Amino acid sequence: MAKETKETTYNQMSGEKVGHFSTSEQKWINKITKWTQEFPKSVKIKYKNADGSLYAEIPSNWFTVRPKRKRNLTEEQRQELKERGKRLAEIKKSKS
Repeated sequence: MAKETKETTYNQMSGEKVGHFSTSEQKWINKITKWTQEFPKSVKIKYKNADGSLYAEIPSNWFTVRPKRKRNLTEEQRQELKERGKRLAEIKKSKS
């Protein structure tokens, strides 16, 4: 069975101080909900739909686009990161 399609869009008009963020992705819903508590004057949820998706206003100067940083790691560094990730996953698993 195919995964349900999730969508996130950001719309900003040049010169406007806020941009409009619409999402059905849980990671963004969680972040925006958290931001409304941390920054109530800056982030506002305008609509929350029955399916859980939301439409919010966020400051336009918060939005940036940049390419993913490429890291040149040695094999030893890769192994250390892999083992660190496994340890963190175990810790997270033991807490739940």
